[in-house]
Amino acid sequence: MLAASVSFSDDPSTITQLWVTGQLSSADDVAMLQTVLGSVAPGSRISLDLSALTALSDLGVQSLRAMLASLRDVNDDLAVVVGRIELRARLVLADLDRVAPILHTREQASAVLLAA
Repeated sequence: MLAASVSFSDDPSTITQLWVTGQLSSADDVAMLQTVLGSVAPGSRISLDLSALTALSDLGVQSLRAMLASLRDVNDDLAVVVGRIELRARLVLADLDRVAPILHTREQASAVLLAA
């Protein structure tokens, strides 16, 4: 089961932080993540941390790519954080790095987002 935590701010110079834990493998998981991502205000700088994902199905990868592309259309800046090299490689092989940078740490994501 997927769980998400979000840290929102009305200050445009700050970053909206989203942390996702658990599995992204079923239609229910995808729907829940879509609901959370839909609650982010347009124009936000977003850091999406997927480091704590325990499972990611093909459905999850495809859905994540589509959600990130939609999110990128309405937000200024977006970065994805993935600490585990295997998961980061899987996302890169699925071309998610063409939608948003896939970085190793939150600090890297913050640096990229605040520099933009």
